[in-house]
Amino acid sequence: MHMADILVIDDEPLIADDLCELIREQDYSGSAIYKVYNYIDALQILNEKNIRVVLLDINMPGKTGLELQQIINEKWPFCKIIFLTGYSKFEYIQQALHNRASDYILKNEGDEKILQAISRALNEQAAEDNRDLPLHQVDPITDHDALNQIMEHIDLHLNSDLSLVNLSGMVHMNPSYFSRLFHEKMEQTFSSYIAEKKIEMASAFLLDESIAIKDIASMVGFWSPASFSKFFKKKLSISPRKFRESHLSKEP
Repeated sequence: MHMADILVIDDEPLIADDLCELIREQDYSGSAIYKVYNYIDALQILNEKNIRVVLLDINMPGKTGLELQQIINEKWPFCKIIFLTGYSKFEYIQQALHNRASDYILKNEGDEKILQAISRALNEQAAEDNRDLPLHQVDPITDHDALNQIMEHIDLHLNSDLSLVNLSGMVHMNPSYFSRLFHEKMEQTFSSYIAEKKIEMASAFLLDESIAIKDIASMVGFWSPASFSKFFKKKLSISPRKFRESHLSKEP
């Protein structure tokens, strides 16, 4: 099967040229790489070629990237769109990803982040090509409901896989969007929230002397007591054993 072709759209030729060179250096065997500097040429390439992944800037003359995204969604709904831009405003990110963009990368985030986003988009495209179901048949979920669902899941499953990719997938959200949404709404990072919950739960369990520390480690998602102890001490500057001893010694 022919690999998905990639289109780079940026009104700054130097950026578009460098990005194409970066992509060509990777092992995307079978994928043709195209570049254009305006939306008119972009529409022509999309009409003529087998474009499946689009890298798109937000700020362009004639039509903005968000406007072009709407056209692509209507005419070529199978395309994966990655925004590569200098605009970090949450409203732009929210609009782009709510309109089914695969990712939103800032230009200063580095080549590795860009290539990871392209690889994810290509993998998603390949998976969808191999599925019998139509694309995007997922019931919409509000940001508020998604956050509530994830936080409830975290509380009940601290010993399970709480990776960003896994949890964002549960609510059918892009990992980058979910991470930014979480930070925006909760005023802390996703990883710090997970760590806070693990410490909170572990501290409560440590007050019960009948529960072995190795069992507490497992209950809050650590494979070994040593890694749990290291994590706990890093966060509270005291080992789990010392924490237990200091609190139990205060009891009458």
